[in-house]
Amino acid sequence: MAYTDSVFTAAQVQLSLMFQEPELRLALRPANTILLKNAPALFANLQQIEDSEGTQADAFYFTRTTDTVSHTRNSTHTGSPGTSAHDTLSFTTYRRDFSTSVKNGMHNVLGARMLANDIYNACADLHADIETDTIAYLETNKSGVNDYSGDFGTFDTTDDIFNVRYTDKDRFFSIVKTMMQTNDYKLNLDAIFSTDGQIIFNEQAAQGSGNASNLAYQLSGYDFSGVTSGITPDADELLQMYTWQRGSVAMVARIPKVNMQGLSTPVADYFTFPDPLGSGITFAVHTYWAKIDNGTYTQDVVRYYQVSVDIARGIAPLSAEGESVIQKSALLTSND
Repeated sequence: MAYTDSVFTAAQVQLSLMFQEPELRLALRPANTILLKNAPALFANLQQIEDSEGTQADAFYFTRTTDTVSHTRNSTHTGSPGTSAHDTLSFTTYRRDFSTSVKNGMHNVLGARMLANDIYNACADLHADIETDTIAYLETNKSGVNDYSGDFGTFDTTDDIFNVRYTDKDRFFSIVKTMMQTNDYKLNLDAIFSTDGQIIFNEQAAQGSGNASNLAYQLSGYDFSGVTSGITPDADELLQMYTWQRGSVAMVARIPKVNMQGLSTPVADYFTFPDPLGSGITFAVHTYWAKIDNGTYTQDVVRYYQVSVDIARGIAPLSAEGESVIQKSALLTSND
């Protein structure tokens, strides 16, 4: 059985009530949420990747093959076999350190709840940093190719973004959905958008069948993970949105094997705990004791904690040069 720090585990129980405090309100991290959810769909060898600490982690994909189509039958025929490809995943370690003091804990009026607060703060900081990098990943990997050629939007090949003019604000989500269909994607779309996108979404979602202009129809086919303050529209844009076919962009988390197995030694302890913020991530914890005299509390004993996880992101590969499954769209502030 894996080793678990009982004090650390007990502190987690107190976290659920602490989330109700305004200072500790949960920030929305929609990019992390939606990419973690997609991992089983994108990575056929997900378990192998999660267990890959210390080794190279490869993600395997099917590839598209084409051949000549003929219009006659014959007795002798050949054909090319199907192929697959793989990408080596690049993991980034995210870690957050904190410590607890025996004497400080005795003097602090909040007592044992301070450890719960330390756990919360560590996880919140980790999520914020991972979310920032996830949105940067979407931006870096957005498509430079877009096949839409209709009258309701234009693709800016300089900035690789699909622009919808302001006059078509009420049909923005429908236009983007049609653009994705034009690029041969099915209507099971993941999407995250900047702040004002939520305002337009809320208005259109509330448009019932009794309204003169029912706008709610265009929201079907989307899985909106939510609004994020991590996407900042340009000065001439009201909102930005990233869209991709569900399951084609994902994120996977792993931790060291020693933490997965659990180990307690006279020098240090290694264990895991599930993310109290509900992401599904399992974090690794490394902890040890140290004696200190810091000028405030003499003969004190401090316990140092390090909470960490390794994160890799992946995207379904496309063979066309510059093309990606991620399309970035913007609603402009003007009709230019």
